[in-house]
Amino acid sequence: AEQTTLSYGELAYRARQLAALLIKQGLKPEEPVAVTLPRGVDQACAVLGILAAGGCYVPIGTHQPLARQQRIHATAGIRFTLTDTLNRDAVPGQAIDIHDIKDILPLNSTVTVSPKSPAYIIFTSGSTGEPKGVEMAHQATANTVDDINRRYGMHADSRVLAVSALDFDLSVYDLFGMLSVGGAIVMV
Repeated sequence: AEQTTLSYGELAYRARQLAALLIKQGLKPEEPVAVTLPRGVDQACAVLGILAAGGCYVPIGTHQPLARQQRIHATAGIRFTLTDTLNRDAVPGQAIDIHDIKDILPLNSTVTVSPKSPAYIIFTSGSTGEPKGVEMAHQATANTVDDINRRYGMHADSRVLAVSALDFDLSVYDLFGMLSVGGAIVMV
């Protein structure tokens, strides 16, 4: 597998490039955007880019059957899916290849949204097998991340092995727990 290391500056630059691309495509504040990418740096860039553009990310695993993806897209009202060349033809809606940011100038500043607006929507199957979305606000998510970091004394020298799939709610801590304290994320 490819080994990639990104600094905070490089990650922020890519995320702001992606945010600029999404806004250029017509993304509106609080609009949900699907993330259908394999685990890795591109997922982190996608999530941060969506949030920088003022959007709400909706992780949909690359392993999800097309019919389920289509139901999630319809339920969440998704227009755009951030993906890659390998998955571009296998996702519903307008696919945006995450690698199409090379010549995009990054946003100068991120889009400001209310702390009560949705940060992400995680879809579960529930007892019926039908996708059901759980929407989480920025404020609630930040409170949880801050509390865990405080309880466990997380800091800039902390590291986390990100083992949770992006479409599983524990992935939120894997990503934002470390980034909020200047720590490092190791993705396998």
